[in-house]
Amino acid sequence: MSAEPMIARSGRIVRLDADRLTVRFERQSACAGCRAAKACAGNTPSSEIELDRPPGLHYRIGDEVRVGLAEHNALRATLAAYLIPLAGFVLAMLLGAALGLPDAAVLAASLGGLGGGLLALRRLARRPGLQLQPMLLDTGNPPFPEEIHP
Repeated sequence: MSAEPMIARSGRIVRLDADRLTVRFERQSACAGCRAAKACAGNTPSSEIELDRPPGLHYRIGDEVRVGLAEHNALRATLAAYLIPLAGFVLAMLLGAALGLPDAAVLAASLGGLGGGLLALRRLARRPGLQLQPMLLDTGNPPFPEEIHP
């Protein structure tokens, strides 16, 4: 486990494959009382994520595990998701206004800039630095020991 700050959430294993496992996260009970519950992605009834299965560790369906995400990666991805489309919108709007275009054309340019920002974000999201890489934070169960008969 790394020493960097992590965002962590507990979930249950619902499917196991030879090299992958699927973890389901249930809605947390505190979500019902939160004022931001309507806007929060954590308020979905359940969500699943598929992760690489660590070698040498034993997991069973129903095991509770903790999945974490490095805070700096989440912050970087969130900033990119908001700022790149916004920058495209604002830059196209300023360019349209500087060229003396009528208001309707400035609006159209702004929306085109927003679309361009979204396309740029889609392309940038494929880069490793912006990819969110969740990881298992617990060590799992040790493999079952072999039976030894005296």
